[in-house]
Formats: sequence, C-alpha cells, structure tokens
Amino acid sequence: RRWRQTCPRRYHPIHVANAWDDETSGCPSMIAACWPPDCVNAMASERRDILGDWAPLLGGDFSGAAVTQLVSFSGHGGGARARVLCSGAHLDHCKVHPAAGGLENKFVYASAGAAVARGDINDLTYAAPQPPQAFVRVDVSEDAVVDSWFCGERRFTDDAVLAATGEDETDAYLIAPVYDAATQRSTIIVLDCGDLAAGPVCELALPDDAPFIPWGLHGAWSPAANGATRATEHV
Repeated sequence: RRWRQTCPRRYHPIHVANAWDDETSGCPSMIAACWPPDCVNAMASERRDILGDWAPLLGGDFSGAAVTQLVSFSGHGGGARARVLCSGAHLDHCKVHPAAGGLENKFVYASAGAAVARGDINDLTYAAPQPPQAFVRVDVSEDAVVDSWFCGERRFTDDAVLAATGEDETDAYLIAPVYDAATQRSTIIVLDCGDLAAGPVCELALPDDAPFIPWGLHGAWSPAANGATRATEHV
C-alpha cells in the first residue's frame, strides 16, 4: 500500500532516526532531524545551495548554519502532523537502537551543543546552531533529554553509531570520534547508552601517522565484518 501524506509546514528531514507504521491508525510515522520551515523558506527564497558554504563551520563559526530540530511526524486524516521535540533544541545525527528500527521507539540518541546537554532551555544557544559537543538521549514519550554527556571545552563530537549489546533500547554502546582542538587529535569514545553521563567506558587513541578524523563524516557498525555477532565481543 502506498502512502502520500502532506505536512502543512515545510520541514526538510536531514537525518532520519526511525520510521514505523502506527499500530492504532495504520499510518506511517517518522522521527527525523529537520531544518524547520523558516530555514527552508529562506533557502528557497534566496536560492541558496542546500548544503551551503562549509568554510565558516570548519572555521568554528556556526552563527550562519541552519538549526536542526528533532521532529516527530505522524499520519492523521490523510495528512501528516509534525511535533517538534525538546522545545526546539538544536539536535542532529539522530539514532535509535538497532532492535527498534521499523518499530515505535522510546529513545533517540543525538548530538547536541553544550546548552542542550546542560538542559538550560533559557540559554539563547539552546535552540540555535551550536558546535556539537555532547551526546544526549531523548525520551520521546516525555519529550525531554533524560541523559547526556558533554565532551569538554574545545572538543567536538561527530556522527555516532550504536552497537547493540541486547534488545532493550539502552542495551548498546554509542561509538563516535571526538576531536580535541587543543591537541589536534581525535579519539574514538565508547559510551554506555544506559548511562551516557558516566562518561566513556573506553577511549581509543588514533595512531600518530593518522591522528585525526575529518569532521563531518558518517559511519556504520557492522559486527559481522569482524566475525562477531554482538558489540560485547569487541568492547
């Protein structure tokens, strides 16, 4: 069966966390990190390149970047309803536990700025573009950040992957590169998804001949590639 549902507001999904068929309505639902309507309208009216100029970002200036919000879409009456989560916090690189893929999920993991990690909704940068310096766990049912880890000053997170250790949505490791501007090196951090705030259970240094990972890359977890079936066989 094919579905075509129109959302009255112009959100542009950048990274999709999950999608599933709602058991009650039978309509498709989705959670994604999106550019909000005002950003999409500005891009259209100014005929800007959809990816824009990355030079300011690489130089540390995020003031001109488009904010990305975590949005829950649900089918309703032939259309789609959009619900912005966490009071419009700037969130990106959203993920769900592998076992929750295609099913309605409770938690979403995402990268975030310092103000979001602190839960400081009154900070002007909370809903503004920020350098990614934290990972958070969002409880969709509570519409709130319930766990977070801040990587430190002059350190920056990148896209993470989730490596499952069980079937529960917190039974996984979050694995991601973190760049340290002071040392100009990257490390690979491993966080317990059930307790991000506890900090890394492991942090791996890169070799001297390749000390950092360029910011902006994406990754994937494939335990079978190394002959394992679960993340616990590696960590």
